[in-house]
Amino acid sequence: MKRVRVSDFNKDTSKMRNYTQIFKKYWNIIFSELSWENRSGISEKQKQFVIDPFARNCEWAYPNTNDINPETKAQYNMDALDFIEMHEPGSFAIGLLDPPFSARMEKDKYGTANLYAADSAHMRAIEKALGNIIQTNGFIIKLGYNSSSPHPSFQFVNGEIWNLGACRNDIICSIWQKKNTSVEDWL
Repeated sequence: MKRVRVSDFNKDTSKMRNYTQIFKKYWNIIFSELSWENRSGISEKQKQFVIDPFARNCEWAYPNTNDINPETKAQYNMDALDFIEMHEPGSFAIGLLDPPFSARMEKDKYGTANLYAADSAHMRAIEKALGNIIQTNGFIIKLGYNSSSPHPSFQFVNGEIWNLGACRNDIICSIWQKKNTSVEDWL
């Protein structure tokens, strides 16, 4: 875990250099034969291996993008849990978990308060469901104010604390890899 000063904070986090670098790194681990820079050769099947239930305008996982706000570029506009539960277990190699994690972020991104940040039980159900649809050895890249495991069968592999400066809260980026699967993990 390292602490990094971030000067390009953007409510569309996919436009932040740090997030882009981390995504590319784990993309390249999964698709070692096809680098992010040469992704024009991505097959339709490979496009299906990334999912983003809180995509906003991030297109890295397209067409598997969702955002409850219909004024975004996301393919679907539904509750994140409902979106995740549409998919079969083990369907994806990378899951992006970048929800609005504070009431202020929800208001800034969605124009409403207490969508996900205030309902920890719902957010926990989303994390567990996302873990269920990630393949063994796949990754969840999680942004938020905590580095709690998103799912029991995932292990922490890397992370960064993104310092935004002034009196703004840091963002914790934690990377989790699915190491094992047991029947209990799915319950």
